Amino acid sequence: MIYYSRLAISSILSAALIIVALMLYDKVVNIIKIVGLGDTDHYLAANEEENDGKKKSGQNASQLLLGK
Repeated sequence: MIYYSRLAISSILSAALIIVALMLYDKVVNIIKIVGLGDTDHYLAANEEENDGKKKSGQNASQLLLGK
């Protein structure tokens, strides 16, 4: 009985490790596409205009919270 429980736990942990490795591989491939190949239409790539808008809205929210 102990053998089968250890076998099941080992299988689950091994599968989790493989899943994490595949997710990491996917993220590295996406970063290479954005940075190395200059892909601007990628869903992870952010534009400067989008960043400026988020920073401005963040500043406005903080000013509202501080009462300035």
